[in-house]
Amino acid sequence: TVAAFGNSLSSAAHSALPGVRDELAALSRLPASDVSVALDGRFTRDSLQQALERQPQVVHMASHFVLTPASEEDSYLLLGDGQRLSLRELRQLPWQGVRVALLSACDSALPLDHDATAQGREWAGFAAALQRAGVAEVMATLWRIDDDSAARWMRGFYERWAAKGRRDAPDAQVLADTQRGWLRQHRRSAWVHPRYWAGFVWIGR
Repeated sequence: TVAAFGNSLSSAAHSALPGVRDELAALSRLPASDVSVALDGRFTRDSLQQALERQPQVVHMASHFVLTPASEEDSYLLLGDGQRLSLRELRQLPWQGVRVALLSACDSALPLDHDATAQGREWAGFAAALQRAGVAEVMATLWRIDDDSAARWMRGFYERWAAKGRRDAPDAQVLADTQRGWLRQHRRSAWVHPRYWAGFVWIGR
């Protein structure tokens, strides 16, 4: 099963993400799939918790994520109802049954700050926090991703997952196939630049 959450709306501090609608639409077209989608106002803390309690194998999250080093309280995911869910609150949700989390959000794969670690102030980002909460594998981003290219890239990712017969969950091979496919498709356009495709990484087994 797949539980998908997305926020496409603007807020006082954040721009709109129209590409999020395309990402979730691509998910809903997966063949023979059990996909639940919570977009914009339906994407709340309660709806996220309720979905996680049902232990979906895959969770897709697309929204703004703001990382503030060494502060779980000031780092947050913007929900569809305009609320901010801090990294600490995210980590405390029941993630234990989730096999793969797909994070289509800026800076979600940033690793530990090694300088801070050396000074005894270790901190974790979005992906690391979910792994510590029990998620086996995470696909996340290394930098601030472009909304349009992220939507195109995620559509390709889900198409390749479906082409493999849609096993229980996607894996790192699906990510690699998507990257190769992107380079073949866009080899003669500006989309071939690494900023549009190389930011997605796989963390886990």
